[in-house]
Amino acid sequence: MQYNKGVITKQYVDTMLEQYPTMSPYILLRMNIAIPHASPEDGVRSIGMSLLKINNGLDVGGNQKIHLVVVIAAVDKNQHFQALMQLMKLASTSADIKKMIQMDALDQLYELIQTYSK
Repeated sequence: MQYNKGVITKQYVDTMLEQYPTMSPYILLRMNIAIPHASPEDGVRSIGMSLLKINNGLDVGGNQKIHLVVVIAAVDKNQHFQALMQLMKLASTSADIKKMIQMDALDQLYELIQTYSK
């Protein structure tokens, strides 16, 4: 989610970077997906999510690597909760996480993610 698209402000990005200068267990869902975020008042203009797929993974300790980072932007706590529940459902499905890590086509990745928003 680029702040120049208007969903979030630069302040939102700066706040996330201040809160999470390193990978923290507080932003990991089942050791599969990192979800750095800040509060709506830190610069959310409209609801949105952004996915970063890291092909080689990011070391988070031990032999664990994170390949998926999702930034959540919600204008209130209710929207934030709904998005988080969908991500938790996705994170609990190891087979789909593995598929996502291996996918190169954005449309396939998007299609798989959409099955969790229903």
